[in-house]
Amino acid sequence: MLGRINKVVTIVAKLMFWIPSIVTWIDIGISIGGWVSVTQAEHSLAPTPWSRASIALLAFIYLYLVGIFILFWLHKAEYFAEERWALAGVAFCVPLLAIRVAYSLIFVITGNIAFNAMKGNPTLYLIMTMLPEFFIIAACTYIIATRISPLVKTRKKVQQTTEEEESRQRLSIGS
Repeated sequence: MLGRINKVVTIVAKLMFWIPSIVTWIDIGISIGGWVSVTQAEHSLAPTPWSRASIALLAFIYLYLVGIFILFWLHKAEYFAEERWALAGVAFCVPLLAIRVAYSLIFVITGNIAFNAMKGNPTLYLIMTMLPEFFIIAACTYIIATRISPLVKTRKKVQQTTEEEESRQRLSIGS
């Protein structure tokens, strides 16, 4: 949703949205390497250097997202109503995502098996993983489906408004 806002009102360079994607691909590589090494380990459920590196990258991506979100929040007065809805959606999702990331961080830092996704406490998993993800998906789906129109229509509105203003200026100059 921040990408959509940035297409309507440029706040950051497009490159800023590539960084999390690149870091995510690196994390996928680390996760695959970790999985291969864990299949040969005695304690396959214990945190490993691979899992620590992976969650460190995910925490970096989360903190990066928070930083970008703050930049967009500081410019919220410049947005149209639809982009404000998109920003509100991100504002709703950021704390939920923090809970989701905290679940993984707790396991990797402490090694507490209750926070293990495979053999841990199902209630903790439900509350800290499944419910936040459900609410994030529900909120984003609601906002995208009911509060913001496709970007093409938004651009047409901006273009139409600009054309109307130019037309009024020509009329006032000609009078």
